[in-house]
Amino acid sequence: ADIFLAAIRDRTTDPAQRKSAFGGLVNSQLMMNFEAGTTWLEKSDFTEEERKDLFSTLSDFALRDQPGKWLEWIENQEKVEGFNPSYATKSIIERWTMENFAATGEWINTQPDGLQKNQATQTYAETLAPLEPEAAADWAGTLPEGKERTRIFEKIHRSLTEKDPAAATAFAEKYSLKPE
Repeated sequence: ADIFLAAIRDRTTDPAQRKSAFGGLVNSQLMMNFEAGTTWLEKSDFTEEERKDLFSTLSDFALRDQPGKWLEWIENQEKVEGFNPSYATKSIIERWTMENFAATGEWINTQPDGLQKNQATQTYAETLAPLEPEAAADWAGTLPEGKERTRIFEKIHRSLTEKDPAAATAFAEKYSLKPE
């Protein structure tokens, strides 16, 4: 990995190619193991631009090994200009929910209240909406009142409308939605 990193630094000047090369690096065998990957990421002296390129590709591989640990690690990193950790959280939660929704829900339940938990819960509920609307509604109900929670309830309602119009009507009444 260190030799590959040196080659990227020496030979890649085009930003799109550099980002693609970092994507290849994070999809390597090294990064498939949480402990080995984070040890290497923490010991390497990355520039701010390199950290941004690396972090923006992290969500592409995070399901391969311990997505919960990766989510926590990403959340605890120094903020990187141009990298939004909520994007990685959303991407990881979406994929993890599709792979193992029970484990994803268990992980969310263990998280402290805060922005990351709310983002994970939003994504989890949205991902569940077309598959398990009642469970999605239960999760959405744990979010603070506001436009995001309403938006998720509306998405669940739309999903129900396609499958079961009577259930959609009851859902709209239960959550005080004004269907279009």
